[in-house]
Amino acid sequence: MELNNRLVILKDAGQIDEDIYKRILKIIAMFHTKWNIELKEENGAMLITHLCIALQRIKSNSPVERIDEELYEQIKLNKYFQTSKKAFCDIKSEITMDIPKSEESFLIMHLCVLFEK
Repeated sequence: MELNNRLVILKDAGQIDEDIYKRILKIIAMFHTKWNIELKEENGAMLITHLCIALQRIKSNSPVERIDEELYEQIKLNKYFQTSKKAFCDIKSEITMDIPKSEESFLIMHLCVLFEK
């Protein structure tokens, strides 16, 4: 399945709305132009799926609980942690939504995985 197909399925299933769908497309384009990373199913499925659901949760005012502190300490040791934080800032700028810390930590974890690939 292509990443765009995943987005259409999430939208058609009512998991994300049209606004989130468009914001995610902007993020995918931003990764291509700014980070020279073409997000595909193989490298970006987990990040994009989590981001879709996270943004929809934020719009519904029901953010996820914080990540386990020990797990986050492990994530901070990842060699791509600082790069992931920069990419997270780019995501925030692109979508112009306030992302709570609880969601930020999960997204940074998924970004570390992306950069490792």
